[in-house]
Amino acid sequence: MTGKADFTGIRWWTVEWTMLCTLYLRACESRSPHSILGDRAADEAVRRIDYNFARMRWVVQPSANQYLVALRARQLDLWAADFLARHQDAVVLHLGVRVGARGRRTPGRRVPRAAGGKSFGRQRHRRRAPGHPRREGA
Repeated sequence: MTGKADFTGIRWWTVEWTMLCTLYLRACESRSPHSILGDRAADEAVRRIDYNFARMRWVVQPSANQYLVALRARQLDLWAADFLARHQDAVVLHLGVRVGARGRRTPGRRVPRAAGGKSFGRQRHRRRAPGHPRREGA
């Protein structure tokens, strides 16, 4: 047991794998000395996941794609911050199931947040995340 969340069962080219690729690319970009996002949460998450990232690296090519993912996320952060500034009664609905850090990256006031998304994310998190209070069998 590595003490890490076991993601080794994620099949390639699935929605879960694509989300993991995006998380990995954000983590790679956050390690850059001139990071666009500074998404340290992505880097911390990747370090806590048991997965063959060396194999993924060969496919997702961080040297070419980490900045594209970061620029897209930065633009979404700006749109979210602008919307929240104009709509004081807004509630943010997270559909990414704990893989994003937009809530921590978006500046401004505290906004009510509601979790949502695919059930696989919630079930995988409960089943696989070491130390999670709702972990099955714990």
